[in-house]
Amino acid sequence: MKKFLKSLFGCKSQPECPVCQQNAAPEENGPLKLACPWTTYYYQLKALFRKDARIKAAFDEDDRAVKLYADDPDKYWALTVLMPETVSFGNVVVKNIVIPANGAAPEPKSMTYREAAHALFAGNESVADIVDVENVLFGELTYVVFKPEVVQFFNDDLQDINGLCSTLNADICREILGPTAAGIRFGTAPADPVVGKPLGEWP
Repeated sequence: MKKFLKSLFGCKSQPECPVCQQNAAPEENGPLKLACPWTTYYYQLKALFRKDARIKAAFDEDDRAVKLYADDPDKYWALTVLMPETVSFGNVVVKNIVIPANGAAPEPKSMTYREAAHALFAGNESVADIVDVENVLFGELTYVVFKPEVVQFFNDDLQDINGLCSTLNADICREILGPTAAGIRFGTAPADPVVGKPLGEWP
């Protein structure tokens, strides 16, 4: 059991996380150490953009910041529009810093939330479709529809034997981008088969 816990909480199971590199596997009689809570946030962003070669996420422990490197001018400005500048974990504040991959800031560009959503997720292989609609109640809405696939990352989750979090891209976006991306909705394409019926068709 101790060997399992060591593999679950130690850096060997999370080699890419700069925060967890400090949480080495405990000594035989030493205390267990969990990854910092903002590690989950970093892994969420890393997973969200894992199929977009033009965006890379990295964690800077010294600056306590998630750095997003954008190798595309439109994606750079889309990130600045949609990403919150900071996120709080109790009394700890983590910064989101958008950086042009080539080191040179692109020409200034103004974007609406709708334009930013299209630019940010263009070419992301996890995305099935992006649909603009006009809604009587809510006005202009943009739906980012992800493919029905499971996203997994290490999360020190004791409910999972491998310590994994299994979630959806849409859930990650709702948590991270939902509060700041006005008029943008995130969902998942139907899987086959879809269980049940629309509520209006009951009984």
